[in-house]
Parts: sequence; structure tokens; C-alpha cells
Amino acid sequence: MRHPIKPDPAGAFEILEILGLPHEEVLYVGDTGTDMLTAMAAGLKSVGVLWGFRDKSELAENGAVLFAEHPLDILRFLGNQRR
Repeated sequence: MRHPIKPDPAGAFEILEILGLPHEEVLYVGDTGTDMLTAMAAGLKSVGVLWGFRDKSELAENGAVLFAEHPLDILRFLGNQRR
């Protein structure tokens, strides 16, 4: 099924529904401002990765809640989600 492009949250909502996950248990990981806006539109906590296409300031300006300097940081954030 085709969805509107990001930052429309339709694709994220479909993934949550297919996987049966509540939004409180999901991190939306991305490397652009558009990804962060998509996370906000879907009500998901966002992780901006700092090795991607955009810098930290763009990610923060667009709503990044957490920042990952290394992929293993994401695992730490996931551990904090479960507490």
C-alpha cells in the first residue's frame, strides 16, 4: 500500500499496527529533520543518529529527543524504554 511521504505518519502507523506495538515502546531512528518530524507526527520518541546526512542542530530543531553517536547507543536507549 502506498502512503503519503514523510513527515506524514501513515507509514509509521501501519508498521505499528502490523507489529502490534504501542507507540510508547517504539523508538523512531533517523538521520534527517524529516525523520524527526515524522516521529513527532506519529507520537513516537525520536532518536537522531549523528553519523547520517544531517547534523545535530538540524535534528534537534526538528524534535529529536535522543541522539546516538554510535549504533550501540540505540540499544542503551531501548533498555531505558523498558523501565
